[in-house]
Formats: sequence, C-alpha cells, structure tokens
Amino acid sequence: MVLILLTVSVLFQSCATSELENEETNSFDLSKIESLKTMDENSQRVDFNFLNSEEKYFFRSLIIDEYIENTVFNEAQMNSMNELKNIFNSEIYSSKDEKEIFLNITIGNWSKEALKVFSLEEIYNFAVKSYGSEKAEIPNVLSRSLDQCTCHLNSIFKCTKEVTLTVPPSIKVVDCKSKNCEKSVKEFTNEEETGGCGWFGLQSCNGGC
Repeated sequence: MVLILLTVSVLFQSCATSELENEETNSFDLSKIESLKTMDENSQRVDFNFLNSEEKYFFRSLIIDEYIENTVFNEAQMNSMNELKNIFNSEIYSSKDEKEIFLNITIGNWSKEALKVFSLEEIYNFAVKSYGSEKAEIPNVLSRSLDQCTCHLNSIFKCTKEVTLTVPPSIKVVDCKSKNCEKSVKEFTNEEETGGCGWFGLQSCNGGC
C-alpha cells in the first residue's frame, strides 16, 4: 500500500513538473522577439515593456551574443564578458529585489572592473543599445508619442544625438535631460514603472537627449 502511494506521489510530482515546464515554454513567444528585431530603436524600447521576463532576458542576450560574435577580444575582455554572462539572468526582469540588487550592486561591481578593459562606448554597445537589425519603415504607434524619451536620468551612459550640418552630418555627445516621459508610457502600458532604457532595458525611460 505504501509502495502504491509513493508511486502515485512520484507520478503526480512528475506530471506537475512537466506541466510547469510546458507552461514556461508556452509563455515564451519567439514571434515577439522576431518582431522586435525588425523595429526601429524607439519602437524596440517601448515594446520591450510588453515582453515577459524570459523574453526580455532572451532579447537582451541576443544583443550581447551579437556583440561577442562580431568583436575580437583580448583575454581580459573575454573574461569580463564571460563574467557578465554569468551574472546576467532572467530573474532581474521578474523579481524587483533581484533587479535592485543587480542595478545597485552587481552591475556596479562588474562595470568598475570592465571599464579597465573596455571603453564606456564599447560597454554601451552591448549593455544599452537596441538590436542592430534593419529598422522598420513604419514606427510603432506608441513610439511616436515617446520618440524623445530615449534615456535614463543619472545613468553613466551619455546619449548620442545626430546633428545635421551642411558638411557632413556629425554626432555629438549630450546629457540626458529630464522630460515628462514616464507618465506618457504609463498611459499606454498601464504599468507603475516601465523600462526599456539604461542597463539592459531595466531602467525607466525618464529623460530625453
């Protein structure tokens, strides 16, 4: 009798685990990722908020991997990238506590050492920038109202701004300025706090260039 109960218990746990795994798999929508990859920078930034934690992690991991595949590193830089991949996980998108620890402690400790082997611009290319795919011809409806909300205040990253001159176009580095951005995003997403800017899209888009 005890053996039968144990067998039933094991089967029940196995089924429960299988159902949970299937639920997690079903919650990941690869089509959202593919769609996001075709969007322009502003659309990516806004629609990033509609992904679940696993999708956000997967999308930002694509950007890191793309940078690794297209960059030649020395040993110290490769070690730094491997360390980053070890500390970067989906929990920072699903847990407020993990997010705060990551932003306030973990990434600060990593970047302190990383800046010894990378420039700030190099880190920006895999930690902040949008996916480098072809931009969409028609921007997302949401992004049109948020096209100036491109950065996070008090971030270590500056923002680049294209300034059209007669000969030739130039790019200058400017500070992130305070704007009424978060309120606009909340009206569309009905979220208390939205991300899409700063470190790996974890920080709010509360400023503009």
